[in-house]
Amino acid sequence: MVSALLGEMLFLLGNVAIFGYLSALVLKKIGVPNVVAYVISGFILANFLLPQRIYNELDSWFPVVENLALGLIGYHIGNELDLRLLLQEGKKILLLLVGEATGKFFGVFILVYIIVQNFLAALLLGALATATAPAATVEVIKRCRAQGELTQNIQWLLAFDDIVAVLFVESILSYVKLSFGHKVSLPNYVLEILKEIGLAMLLGAVLGYLMPLLLKMAHSALEDVEVRLAIVVFGIGAAAFMQTSVITTSMTIGIMVGNRSKSIADEFSTQLLESIMSPAIMLFFLLVGSTLRTEDLWPFPIVSIAYLIGRTGGVVVGTFIGATVAGEKGPVRNYLGFSLLAQGGVALGLLSITNDVLHEGGENETAILLSTAILISTVFSEILGSYGTKYALTKAGEIGARDLLIYETPKGTVKLVIDEEGIVLDDETRDNKDKKKLSSHMDKFKE
Repeated sequence: MVSALLGEMLFLLGNVAIFGYLSALVLKKIGVPNVVAYVISGFILANFLLPQRIYNELDSWFPVVENLALGLIGYHIGNELDLRLLLQEGKKILLLLVGEATGKFFGVFILVYIIVQNFLAALLLGALATATAPAATVEVIKRCRAQGELTQNIQWLLAFDDIVAVLFVESILSYVKLSFGHKVSLPNYVLEILKEIGLAMLLGAVLGYLMPLLLKMAHSALEDVEVRLAIVVFGIGAAAFMQTSVITTSMTIGIMVGNRSKSIADEFSTQLLESIMSPAIMLFFLLVGSTLRTEDLWPFPIVSIAYLIGRTGGVVVGTFIGATVAGEKGPVRNYLGFSLLAQGGVALGLLSITNDVLHEGGENETAILLSTAILISTVFSEILGSYGTKYALTKAGEIGARDLLIYETPKGTVKLVIDEEGIVLDDETRDNKDKKKLSSHMDKFKE
């Protein structure tokens, strides 16, 4: 009876989700990011807690969870992208993006190829290296109350970085698919790109155009979220049916919707949708972590170290060159690369897409090699990214005071800031070096 109940897929998925959530709570206490915690939890479940027979039943659910999570991740990436930045600082952002992306790609490709002598693995790992995890970096910026030119450039790159990674990986996967069928030629490659990326962007653009029209019919925030979720899930299903990119389709929907004029209701609906997204994405990362086996860890895979070193060195050198070409000097040129070391959710999503292609082509050993390298390096890159960002902000002198609140009072506008010691000041007291506590300012507001 117990075995039959455990065999029920929803019951099993519920147990996996609960274990993942509780594990994440424990691991967060020691500073482990959520994504890494879910991956570690999935690894523990698959290797030490679940019987192999029971665990194998999860395989039938993985494609559904994978496509749903990838679609939601793509929508979130697109929705966060502000295209107005391209109009303001387009040339500068483009040069920095090209510098950091090519630096990471060639840094990993060269080092991995030297070690494993596998062109396909080196090519794909180089492409996967281009993704950056924004969450860890943004958290450091908030915690350090950073503000300045370097901070601004970090936020610009984080806004566009994952778009570049998705398109880069999808382009290389188009080449890989053709190579499996021995049909590699320029015309075939262009057709495959149009199918994999062009068709996905067209589908996403159509749905992204229709979504605001349907949102006008919503009478409440809940209805608004229902419409958004319905359109995104429809896009995921349509992309899967048309055998085009799920993540690119959803990302395009997000770009179309996110760059129209936003209201407070839109912001609230977006936050509510992200709350709904979280369980699906958590399950996805748990299942990704479960693909790693204990035998893959011994002897320790040297390719993981090569990947981490190549990516770290590549992003530092690449951003330095890109910033130099863009005419940047000082902190932006010297330290920007150190703030882009973290890698997490988007890389794992792209890894899952890549492994699907490799399994279809019979490259199972290459898929295991990629999974081992990315999953292990993700754990260390998240930690490395946090320290790297703090180092960069410290060297740039941007840790400390930043604007906190602006109050309108009978005596005029009072701007509060927090200095490096956590003391609240207004502009006048900061200039005079006369540090006062928040209570004194609040008394001034009452006058």
